Amino acid sequence: MQFVNSTKIITVVKADDLPQLQEAGAIVRQGGLVAFPTETVYGLGGNAL
Repeated sequence: MQFVNSTKIITVVKADDLPQLQEAGAIVRQGGLVAFPTETVYGLGGNAL
């Protein structure tokens, strides 16, 4: 198995920043992970299926 390490920063300022949110969703659908800040810690999002 080959692993490609790539990091992409997507900035979402408002809840209606649709293109950025769609891009993050596409990353998750393709098996990637997204990290996002909360009030106290960072969260990780991914597809569990």
